[in-house]
Amino acid sequence: MPFTLTGALLMDGSQAPAQGLLAVQGEKMDPAPARSLGLQVEIPDGVVFPGLINACDSLLGSVLPRFGRGPYASRQAWEEELKGSRAWDELQKLSPEDRILLGLYRQILSGVTTVFDPDWKVASLLAPDWRPIRIIEHFVRGHAFFPAMPLEGDDFSRLWKKAADEKAPFVVPVEEGTAKEVTQDVDYLHRRKALGKRTVLLHGVGCGPKNIEQCGHSSSHLVFCPSSEKFLYGRTADVPAFLKKGVSVSLGSDAPLAGGQALLEELKSARDLARFDWKKGLDARELVGMVTTAPAKAFGLAKLAGRLAKGAPADITVVARKKNADGWTSLVEAHVNDLHLVVAQGKPLLAKERYSALVKNSGVPGQKVSIHGEKYWLAGKPLDLKKRVEAALGAPPAWRFFPVGV
Repeated sequence: MPFTLTGALLMDGSQAPAQGLLAVQGEKMDPAPARSLGLQVEIPDGVVFPGLINACDSLLGSVLPRFGRGPYASRQAWEEELKGSRAWDELQKLSPEDRILLGLYRQILSGVTTVFDPDWKVASLLAPDWRPIRIIEHFVRGHAFFPAMPLEGDDFSRLWKKAADEKAPFVVPVEEGTAKEVTQDVDYLHRRKALGKRTVLLHGVGCGPKNIEQCGHSSSHLVFCPSSEKFLYGRTADVPAFLKKGVSVSLGSDAPLAGGQALLEELKSARDLARFDWKKGLDARELVGMVTTAPAKAFGLAKLAGRLAKGAPADITVVARKKNADGWTSLVEAHVNDLHLVVAQGKPLLAKERYSALVKNSGVPGQKVSIHGEKYWLAGKPLDLKKRVEAALGAPPAWRFFPVGV
């Protein structure tokens, strides 16, 4: 059933904001239709963005509380401590399928319609009949470069060639910490001629000026996860330095288990880091680009995500417009109850109660829920999932990223 959003401010990082119509027919959108189509959905107090892109998340790690007492010298040190802990035993009580579902709802409740998880097995664990958002599956994964398990010679060359042949992003976690053994990754990639426009580097905490220069010259991309990096290592990548060298930077959330949160919270974490740690502010438009246009470019999704364009998949996130704020700031300052609508490929996933006609016309199955006391509709069976989680853990989870009730 086609529908048209009316009265909202349309925000697309690739062009100037516009007040007007956005039509959705089937799985496609048209942000400048000649006339409205189907059901009229009025949003005079809303701002329409492309569906947000989470450039790095661990869907299987969607549990709280966060584990550990950082800072750690490396990700490996944290993982070794985790796997010998009670928290790890608790984690195993939940099925992988339910942990992934929790991760997907964490995305939806943050306006995300596309997510990248470095664990390539995740997509295969999800039931094929319900994939509410796009999980990026077209990529080649590199490896972290610990001296004890270096990726050398033909193996590495094969992966790099595979990415080139398949026109896929080459995704590599690098410089995950401050220990000497994890601060040589970018140099290694540079020597192997594996830095380039297809290279997507995750984290980059230990990157120094030389490494950042190498990334800039090669047109590589960076993804940083502010909350988890700050928690695990006591610092993040030097994002202002990367930006100064022309590196495209995207934002990810990592996992709550590692100190990350939902993507809306990460926008605020990045804003605050810029103000107080880096002493160099990032404006709201730059931050919004890190969850729309930048990750779309990094992962080769420019025609599929990150923009409001005629014929593009109808991935849409609508937030409340903040008083005395521009549209960009309205998104950066948004919390879950500021979400009006989340639509993926033309289908509603999250809607305030006032949009019940749109939900009814869509035919998408879902449940009525309460989020911080406000009535919403949420696709799928989130209340059933919550009951299963409570039964497995023996108590109701008090998770900020899943504030769903009856």
